[in-house]
Amino acid sequence: MPANQGRKIVPSITKYKKETFARHDPAIALASLFRPVTKGRRPLGVIFESTHAGQSLKFKCMEGLDSRDQSVLLTLISMLGIEGGTLNSESNGDAGKLLWSDLKPEGNATESNAVALTSTFYAVLNQLGWGVDGKSYQRLKDCIERLSDVRCHAKANGWQWSMQFLSYSMSDDGALNIALNSRFAAALSGQHIRISLDERKQLNGDVAMLIHAYLSAAINAGNRLQFMVDKLAVKIWGVETQNSATQRSRRSMLIKALEEVSKLHGWVVEFEGRGESTKATVKRPRVIEQKTASLEVS
Repeated sequence: MPANQGRKIVPSITKYKKETFARHDPAIALASLFRPVTKGRRPLGVIFESTHAGQSLKFKCMEGLDSRDQSVLLTLISMLGIEGGTLNSESNGDAGKLLWSDLKPEGNATESNAVALTSTFYAVLNQLGWGVDGKSYQRLKDCIERLSDVRCHAKANGWQWSMQFLSYSMSDDGALNIALNSRFAAALSGQHIRISLDERKQLNGDVAMLIHAYLSAAINAGNRLQFMVDKLAVKIWGVETQNSATQRSRRSMLIKALEEVSKLHGWVVEFEGRGESTKATVKRPRVIEQKTASLEVS
């Protein structure tokens, strides 16, 4: 996983600057790991498998993930893309060593570079727009803990890589040390897809947020994609349903969510057909380059 070879982690306190894009690993972005928010207990021991660019990937989640967890992950990606420093097996200092150890690298991952940041819960909540009340702090902690329990395995032609999504440490005063694995680090400096956080924050429904994230990964900027709406349901809910009433309900939610996405500047959504024959064509706007501060590392 090539990324920032040989550089040492330089912790920094994040500025309260609203980040615009998350530069995301395309394989993870397309893996449909996140679901709409539902009431009741989350599923336990969830496993997803997918393929991307000749690699076989397996994701093991201690608990099921939803759109709130996705929002936290995308926000952390955007923050570490601006403020993060390199973390690897040679990093010095107790905090860096602990973060690297808790990523639990195996195989080729032991020779890779992660990305890490010293920040605060307040800064992350500020980026999320969740407010800074006690309930929001607890929700953020819960999301970070769930994401830290996700393990990603990848293999291709004798190459094997395995790592946790993230590792973290926190203190009672709200300080937060956090690291993202080397797939995320590689996307920040190499091949990646962009998800606009400004656009995401304009969406009200969690289904719309999930669709927006998926389409941002599936459609190159300025291009279009045509698909059957019922096929999109599998990407958003993870499994097909054999219940016709459930399928109709999901189709209705997807159409409403796509209509919400179409209200974003530059996005165009057109429908044809009815019922199970409903087809959508989505055009994504061109991406305006984000100007970011340079990262100083040693």
